[in-house]
Amino acid sequence: IPHNNIDNYYHVGYQLESDSPADANWVQENLSATITLFKRGGKSSRQALDDLMDDAHAVKLRLINRNHHINQIEKVDVDSITPEPINSNDDIVRVTIQARYLLINNLIWES
Repeated sequence: IPHNNIDNYYHVGYQLESDSPADANWVQENLSATITLFKRGGKSSRQALDDLMDDAHAVKLRLINRNHHINQIEKVDVDSITPEPINSNDDIVRVTIQARYLLINNLIWES
């Protein structure tokens, strides 16, 4: 990640877990997600961390709110929100959110 663009930067990575159950009508998929948020500290890395934790909790609330889910998302669990300092001269802070998604995909399309 280029250091000059790191302020308010985020990265999302997904991994499909194996052994997803299925039958003739549907497929259940379990995804794990890692969402990483970054913020430059500027004059106060403590304030940047506080702001980033507020952002992370807002992301968590949006993830678990069923009103924001598409039809296939059955459930989202947020396992952890972890703040981490990054050793740099820019006082960059990082927060990592670990989440799990349960998706149910219908294989029979209704018209």
